[in-house]
Amino acid sequence: MIHLHEHSLDFDRAIETHTVYCRTCSYKITYRELAHKRREYLMLGLMARLQRLDLNRLELDEAIELSTLAEMLREGYKRHQLSSPVWLDDGIRSLDRYIADRTRDVMEMELRELAQADAADLTASERRDKRKARREELEAKLNPTKASV
Repeated sequence: MIHLHEHSLDFDRAIETHTVYCRTCSYKITYRELAHKRREYLMLGLMARLQRLDLNRLELDEAIELSTLAEMLREGYKRHQLSSPVWLDDGIRSLDRYIADRTRDVMEMELRELAQADAADLTASERRDKRKARREELEAKLNPTKASV
């Protein structure tokens, strides 16, 4: 785990020295080490998030990010000729379903907005004609014997 939050890091001096220093103690870390620790921290966080995946608390952007990182992790297992853990495969499958469902929701909402915009562009007589046609359609479905007479 990365414990940089304990240090008050001085990034102003880092530009000249390529090293980040703590303002209060003798701790110092190079940019390369910092990047490595950050990647390590992100991967540990990724694995923990995938192992206890909660789709109810996820935004679409986060799900896409998590799915992409999970795919990269699975590729790492494949590259080393190891089978990926069940929780990883289950997480990727769940994320793919969630993303597909949310994408469909977004497209349906956009379709409704477009339909509303089209309806706003209709003239009064066009709206009246559409209502009359819809009313006749509903009456025919509700009273099939009346419509056939």
